[in-house]
Amino acid sequence: MTKIVKHIFFSQNKLFVDFEKQFSFDDNLNFGTSFKSLYKELKLDYPKYFKMDSLSKLGFLAAEVLLHNCKLNEQHLAEKVGIVIGNSSSTLLMDTKHQETLNNKAAYFPSPANFVYTLPNILTGEICIRHKIQGENAMFISSKFDAEMIATYVEILFDDKKITACLAGYIEINQESYEAFLVLIDNSNQEPTIEKQLIDIYSKYKNTTNSWKN
Repeated sequence: MTKIVKHIFFSQNKLFVDFEKQFSFDDNLNFGTSFKSLYKELKLDYPKYFKMDSLSKLGFLAAEVLLHNCKLNEQHLAEKVGIVIGNSSSTLLMDTKHQETLNNKAAYFPSPANFVYTLPNILTGEICIRHKIQGENAMFISSKFDAEMIATYVEILFDDKKITACLAGYIEINQESYEAFLVLIDNSNQEPTIEKQLIDIYSKYKNTTNSWKN
């Protein structure tokens, strides 16, 4: 059986690891500033990060926190680690930015860098490069977090012996908000299905964020 061995949730400028709050930033900060603050808090030195679009930055930071001290590459072959991510808005933020460069007839100069990040699977690609992950990876678009879809795909990968570990979850960002829910799933003896584990953990985080508004 499989088990979620670690999970993180980053939303509304608050970051939790295994339900314990790790960082909290000023609620008035925009997501660009809060991402930069988290990057500094983590003491990262990865210049390529600053070339990423906002969606990839969010996924990159979430994976960085999730995999901290996990020794993933020591415990699993690179080709046996997978990534399965859900998302709602795809690359709409970057698509809009790219379209603006196309519409500007006075300064028409579409950036190839922008165009690269209009591809949603670039998010998983950036995580794979950073953490030397070479297994199956997929990015699914749905209207909201879909635990059943993600769990079904992950379970197929485990059942087919294609992976021995998997990063899975939901990474979403739009003009109004952002949310990163990421889990590490490992081969362990555990009764609940992946879907139930995902629903239980995600629901607890969402109930916590709803209380912030009260």
